[in-house]
Amino acid sequence: VLAQDEEGGETAVSLPDSDFIETVSVEELPSGVTQVTAYIYADKATFISSGNPTTNYGSWGDMYFGYQPAGYGAMRPFLHFPVDQLPSRATISSATFNIYLISVEDDQSRQYNAYTLNSNWDEYGLVWNNQPGRSSQIAFDAYLSDTIGWHSSNATDLTKNWYSNPSNNYGLE
Repeated sequence: VLAQDEEGGETAVSLPDSDFIETVSVEELPSGVTQVTAYIYADKATFISSGNPTTNYGSWGDMYFGYQPAGYGAMRPFLHFPVDQLPSRATISSATFNIYLISVEDDQSRQYNAYTLNSNWDEYGLVWNNQPGRSSQIAFDAYLSDTIGWHSSNATDLTKNWYSNPSNNYGLE
Protein backbone atom coordinates (compact mmCIF):
# COMPACT_ATOMS: atom_id res chain seq x y z
CA VAL A 1 0.00 0.00 0.00
CA LEU A 2 1.45 3.38 -0.93
CA ALA A 3 0.65 6.66 0.77
CA GLN A 4 1.78 10.17 -0.06
CA ASP A 5 3.64 12.24 2.45
CA GLU A 6 3.16 16.03 2.80
CA GLU A 7 5.71 16.75 0.06
CA GLY A 8 3.99 14.55 -2.51
CA GLY A 9 6.48 11.69 -2.23
CA GLU A 10 5.32 8.16 -1.69
CA THR A 11 5.80 6.27 1.53
CA ALA A 12 5.34 2.53 1.68
CA VAL A 13 2.93 1.30 4.31
CA SER A 14 1.34 -2.08 4.54
CA LEU A 15 -1.12 -4.14 6.46
CA PRO A 16 0.46 -6.80 8.63
CA ASP A 17 0.92 -10.29 7.24
CA SER A 18 -2.10 -11.90 8.84
CA ASP A 19 -4.59 -14.64 8.10
CA PHE A 20 -7.23 -12.46 9.73
CA ILE A 21 -6.97 -9.19 7.75
CA GLU A 22 -7.74 -9.07 4.03
CA THR A 23 -7.17 -5.91 1.98
CA VAL A 24 -10.21 -5.39 -0.22
CA SER A 25 -9.41 -2.10 -1.94
CA VAL A 26 -6.84 0.69 -1.96
CA GLU A 27 -7.80 4.11 -3.26
CA GLU A 28 -5.80 7.31 -3.31
CA LEU A 29 -8.11 10.20 -2.48
CA PRO A 30 -7.73 13.68 -4.05
CA SER A 31 -6.28 14.86 -0.74
CA GLY A 32 -3.37 12.47 -1.19
CA VAL A 33 -4.55 10.21 1.62
CA THR A 34 -4.61 6.51 0.84
CA GLN A 35 -7.88 4.88 1.83
CA VAL A 36 -7.70 1.17 2.55
CA THR A 37 -10.75 -1.02 2.97
CA ALA A 38 -10.03 -4.25 4.80
CA TYR A 39 -11.93 -7.16 6.29
CA ILE A 40 -10.93 -8.24 9.78
CA TYR A 41 -11.94 -11.85 10.38
CA ALA A 42 -12.46 -13.34 13.81
CA ASP A 43 -9.35 -15.05 15.13
CA LYS A 44 -11.43 -16.84 17.79
CA ALA A 45 -15.05 -17.98 17.39
CA THR A 46 -17.25 -20.40 19.30
CA PHE A 47 -20.60 -20.61 21.06
CA ILE A 48 -21.83 -21.89 24.40
CA SER A 49 -25.00 -23.78 25.30
CA SER A 50 -26.90 -23.80 28.60
CA GLY A 51 -28.33 -27.22 27.67
CA ASN A 52 -24.79 -28.63 27.37
CA PRO A 53 -22.95 -26.53 29.98
CA THR A 54 -19.67 -28.49 29.83
CA THR A 55 -19.44 -28.93 26.04
CA ASN A 56 -17.01 -26.86 23.97
CA TYR A 57 -17.93 -25.99 20.37
CA GLY A 58 -14.65 -24.28 19.37
CA SER A 59 -13.93 -26.78 16.61
CA TRP A 60 -17.35 -26.45 14.96
CA GLY A 61 -17.65 -24.59 11.67
CA ASP A 62 -20.99 -22.97 12.59
CA MET A 63 -22.12 -20.96 15.60
CA TYR A 64 -25.61 -21.07 17.02
CA PHE A 65 -27.39 -18.38 18.97
CA GLY A 66 -30.85 -17.84 20.34
CA TYR A 67 -32.89 -20.32 22.33
CA GLN A 68 -33.89 -23.90 21.64
CA PRO A 69 -36.24 -25.26 24.32
CA ALA A 70 -35.08 -28.87 23.92
CA GLY A 71 -31.43 -29.63 23.41
CA TYR A 72 -29.10 -26.62 23.33
CA GLY A 73 -31.17 -24.30 25.53
CA ALA A 74 -29.77 -20.75 25.51
CA MET A 75 -26.96 -20.37 22.97
CA ARG A 76 -24.47 -17.48 22.89
CA PRO A 77 -21.73 -16.86 20.30
CA PHE A 78 -18.30 -15.52 21.25
CA LEU A 79 -16.04 -13.74 18.76
CA HIS A 80 -12.67 -11.97 18.94
CA PHE A 81 -11.32 -9.68 16.21
CA PRO A 82 -7.59 -8.75 16.11
CA VAL A 83 -8.14 -5.00 15.62
CA ASP A 84 -4.67 -4.41 17.10
CA GLN A 85 -3.16 -5.80 13.88
CA LEU A 86 -4.23 -2.73 11.92
CA PRO A 87 -1.31 -0.44 11.03
CA SER A 88 -0.28 2.14 13.60
CA ARG A 89 -1.62 5.66 12.97
CA ALA A 90 -4.58 4.37 10.97
CA THR A 91 -7.76 6.42 11.10
CA ILE A 92 -10.87 4.30 11.29
CA SER A 93 -13.68 6.10 9.50
CA SER A 94 -16.24 3.31 9.63
CA ALA A 95 -16.58 -0.30 10.69
CA THR A 96 -19.34 -2.79 10.11
CA PHE A 97 -20.01 -6.11 11.82
CA ASN A 98 -21.24 -8.66 9.28
CA ILE A 99 -22.87 -11.97 10.09
CA TYR A 100 -24.08 -14.59 7.63
CA LEU A 101 -27.28 -16.34 8.59
CA ILE A 102 -27.32 -19.89 7.18
CA SER A 103 -30.52 -21.24 8.71
CA VAL A 104 -33.46 -20.15 10.81
CA GLU A 105 -35.78 -22.30 12.93
CA ASP A 106 -38.73 -19.89 12.74
CA ASP A 107 -40.09 -17.12 10.57
CA GLN A 108 -39.72 -14.07 12.76
CA SER A 109 -37.33 -11.17 13.00
CA ARG A 110 -35.25 -10.93 16.12
CA GLN A 111 -33.06 -8.41 17.89
CA TYR A 112 -29.59 -9.28 19.03
CA ASN A 113 -27.31 -7.32 21.31
CA ALA A 114 -23.54 -7.53 21.23
CA TYR A 115 -21.72 -7.10 24.53
CA THR A 116 -18.00 -6.64 25.08
CA LEU A 117 -16.28 -9.18 27.30
CA ASN A 118 -14.37 -8.38 30.49
CA SER A 119 -11.66 -11.03 30.31
CA ASN A 120 -9.82 -13.36 27.96
CA TRP A 121 -11.25 -16.73 26.93
CA ASP A 122 -10.04 -19.83 25.13
CA GLU A 123 -11.82 -20.79 21.92
CA TYR A 124 -11.26 -24.50 22.62
CA GLY A 125 -11.95 -24.35 26.35
CA LEU A 126 -14.96 -22.06 26.64
CA VAL A 127 -18.14 -23.68 27.96
CA TRP A 128 -21.30 -22.33 29.58
CA ASN A 129 -19.92 -23.05 33.04
CA ASN A 130 -16.73 -20.95 32.60
CA GLN A 131 -17.91 -18.07 30.39
CA PRO A 132 -16.24 -14.70 30.99
CA GLY A 133 -18.17 -11.76 32.38
CA ARG A 134 -19.55 -9.23 29.95
CA SER A 135 -20.23 -5.52 29.99
CA SER A 136 -23.70 -4.45 31.04
CA GLN A 137 -23.64 -1.84 28.27
CA ILE A 138 -24.59 -2.93 24.75
CA ALA A 139 -21.69 -2.50 22.30
CA PHE A 140 -24.11 -2.47 19.37
CA ASP A 141 -27.50 -3.93 18.58
CA ALA A 142 -29.28 -4.92 15.41
CA TYR A 143 -32.30 -6.68 14.07
CA LEU A 144 -32.10 -9.86 12.02
CA SER A 145 -34.86 -10.79 9.68
CA ASP A 146 -35.44 -14.46 8.92
CA THR A 147 -33.76 -13.93 5.53
CA ILE A 148 -30.82 -16.23 4.83
CA GLY A 149 -27.72 -14.23 3.90
CA TRP A 150 -25.60 -11.34 5.14
CA HIS A 151 -26.77 -8.98 7.89
CA SER A 152 -24.78 -5.93 9.04
CA SER A 153 -24.51 -3.71 12.11
CA ASN A 154 -22.55 -0.53 12.67
CA ALA A 155 -19.48 -1.28 14.81
CA THR A 156 -17.51 1.94 14.25
CA ASP A 157 -17.40 3.14 17.86
CA LEU A 158 -16.48 -0.30 19.18
CA THR A 159 -13.71 -0.77 16.60
CA LYS A 160 -12.26 2.67 17.31
CA ASN A 161 -12.31 1.90 21.03
CA TRP A 162 -10.51 -1.42 20.57
CA TYR A 163 -7.97 0.17 18.21
CA SER A 164 -7.11 2.97 20.65
CA ASN A 165 -7.30 0.70 23.74
CA PRO A 166 -6.18 -2.77 22.58
CA SER A 167 -5.97 -4.07 26.15
CA ASN A 168 -9.78 -3.68 26.35
CA ASN A 169 -10.38 -6.04 23.42
CA TYR A 170 -11.49 -9.38 24.81
CA GLY A 171 -14.06 -9.84 22.09
CA LEU A 172 -17.84 -10.01 21.93
CA GLU A 173 -20.69 -12.09 23.17
